[in-house]
Amino acid sequence: MPWKSEAQRRWGNSPSGEKALGKAGVHEWDEATKGKSLPEKIGGGAKVSSEHKANSTKHGGEHYSQHDHEALKRAGHPGHQGGY
Repeated sequence: MPWKSEAQRRWGNSPSGEKALGKAGVHEWDEATKGKSLPEKIGGGAKVSSEHKANSTKHGGEHYSQHDHEALKRAGHPGHQGGY
């Protein structure tokens, strides 16, 4: 199977990539990709759930973890009384 991007190819040829795929697996992927022009990266980044988007807009774009929400709720912070 060929690499899909330069970033993926670099990871595959790194020590952690070789550990995950094995040297033979990396060689196989390198051979399948030989001579192809690859984009630097694929995709638009991490997907954000609609629930996360809704929660982040409640707080002016600030991103809070579940742990942060619980701590703010215990401290009596306005806007965190209703839970998460």
